[in-house]
Amino acid sequence: MVKAGPGTGKTFSLIERIKYLVKKEQLEPATEILVLSFSVAAAREIKTRLQAAVEEQGYDDELLYVTIRTFDSFASSFMYALDPDIELEGCDYEQRIVLATEFISSREDARHRLKRYQHIMVDEVQDLVGSRALLTLAVLDNGGGGFTLFGDPAQAVYNFLMGEEECGPTSDEFLDQIYCRYGGRVTDFFLADNFRVGENTKLKNVADAGRKYLIECPPKEAYNFLRRTFADLTSLGNLNDVVVPGHLRSGNTAFLCRTNGQILRLARHFINQGVEFSIRRPLEERNIPAWIGHIFSGWESQNIRKNDFLMAMATPAGSNIPDPQKAWQELETAARIKSSIRVPKLRSVLLEDNVFATTTVENQDDGVIISTVHRSKGREFQDVVLVIPEETDPDQFLDEGRVMFVGLTRARRSLYRMSEKGVAGIKKSGDRWLRTLSSNGRRRLSGIELGCRGDIEIHSPVSLTMFDNDIEEIAENQAFLWESIRHGSMAWLELYQKSNGVPIYYVKICDGGDKLAVALTSERFGYSLKNIISEVQEARPSRYPAVIDNLWVRDVVTEVGNLGNEDVPREYRTTGLWLGVRLQGLGICRDWRKLT
Repeated sequence: MVKAGPGTGKTFSLIERIKYLVKKEQLEPATEILVLSFSVAAAREIKTRLQAAVEEQGYDDELLYVTIRTFDSFASSFMYALDPDIELEGCDYEQRIVLATEFISSREDARHRLKRYQHIMVDEVQDLVGSRALLTLAVLDNGGGGFTLFGDPAQAVYNFLMGEEECGPTSDEFLDQIYCRYGGRVTDFFLADNFRVGENTKLKNVADAGRKYLIECPPKEAYNFLRRTFADLTSLGNLNDVVVPGHLRSGNTAFLCRTNGQILRLARHFINQGVEFSIRRPLEERNIPAWIGHIFSGWESQNIRKNDFLMAMATPAGSNIPDPQKAWQELETAARIKSSIRVPKLRSVLLEDNVFATTTVENQDDGVIISTVHRSKGREFQDVVLVIPEETDPDQFLDEGRVMFVGLTRARRSLYRMSEKGVAGIKKSGDRWLRTLSSNGRRRLSGIELGCRGDIEIHSPVSLTMFDNDIEEIAENQAFLWESIRHGSMAWLELYQKSNGVPIYYVKICDGGDKLAVALTSERFGYSLKNIISEVQEARPSRYPAVIDNLWVRDVVTEVGNLGNEDVPREYRTTGLWLGVRLQGLGICRDWRKLT
């Protein structure tokens, strides 16, 4: 059990542990080592550092074959390996994790498969709660060797993931179970030296004192200390009056918010002021890079040979194309196949794994970073601006104190604070943020969040119905997405038609003077909008917004579509890969109309 405070080298130690197991213990990277990571970003960081070890330190490229998975990715690939015909497309992340745990408890072949792992490493163990904690315990119990766990109890901030009806331990209970199950066989190691802040005594004292309060003192006392620390920071105003000094307008600065509602409000101000930014993605979101869909959407064969791949990669221009040799290497590593790859294998790899981790960089690295505190775990930034709620429920002192501690320990150079004032009327309904206004004693929906999982119908960018059976127009749409659309391109929705009683919208993007429809929203979004309007108005909706604007493009991505969908032209169903789009923003609802 490696307990590591902020900036003390937890990821470095994890990488060194992998290198030791491969070089000294002679473990087979591809089959005998398993690394479970809490987030896609953390898995990507581990893969990047292993790639550096191969390129710069002379390690054999077998090091790249270590299995590094997020919990839902591991759950999916584990079940597919045991039952290739299992239907998982309708299951969300949590459901896959629960199903995999049930596989282990009920199937001898599942438990036997876990015996192959001679060493299991788990990152950020303090954040394992509920279904993830139960899956981890089942994997550790049935592994064929030992384990190394990395974490910090003072940074346990994910207890909120447990729903009211979800069973399983809290983060503290999970750690207690580890010691109870394995008794004296668990050895504690402590990493104490904070390398992140260097000689910055002020930030080092914040980290040391904050961690000591959280571990040794009552929750209220720890929370009050951290609140005082936050209050002493230099203020940059509030979310109603955002002014970003010039020296903070770079990718070295992170604005860390408590909620996604604060993020959406902050992002709108940045757009109005011309401040470039990127928003950190949710923990397990795996957007497949656009170049993959661009390369493979017109692929005519079911076989992908290395030479053909490299030739295709040499054709398109632009900074979105990674180094072809590295891209092929990562594809080989993920597929665990040399020389050539079958299209069905490529599709399964893209659906199950966070492939192409080291060849792809998140958009807009030159702009400031906006993130929730939770998504900043394991990251560090030169400067940090922290946005924290003004008041906290006494029952939440421990959890909120830990959140503040994580936010206060992400900076290498300087810390600032910002008041959350300016988010009045913004609240959460289910998995989506919305904004309401009151007029004449009645409430109405004025804004709704776009950017939740499944908001865009993935087949629509190549839909024969949407483009009136015009295959050339579909090809032009794909070219437009590749050549002209970037992170931050302005977007909006326009009402298209009704499907199963809910509204479907065109996704439109402006190209000079033209307003082009590039995709459609999904029925899932339509049902969400319908339910939210019913909740706000306390009545079944008769009208829907004809336009929802104030949105922007978060990503152009590769879609993995259904090969049997006959609304997609045959040439796109050879691989079932094409370009799609993801939106973001707290959209403004305008011009309400009856849905006919």
